[in-house]
Amino acid sequence: MSSLTWVLLFGVPLVAIVVIIGFARYQASPVLNDEREKPQDDDPEQNETS
Repeated sequence: MSSLTWVLLFGVPLVAIVVIIGFARYQASPVLNDEREKPQDDDPEQNETS
């Protein structure tokens, strides 16, 4: 087989796997500067004012 065939059969899938793993690790990493508002807790015991 030619070199191009080996690259297509083995190199491209390996690169795809590395990219997928890298993207998954990036998505799973904590956000360093999260400017979104934190969700408020819906605790009925604290919200009762009667």
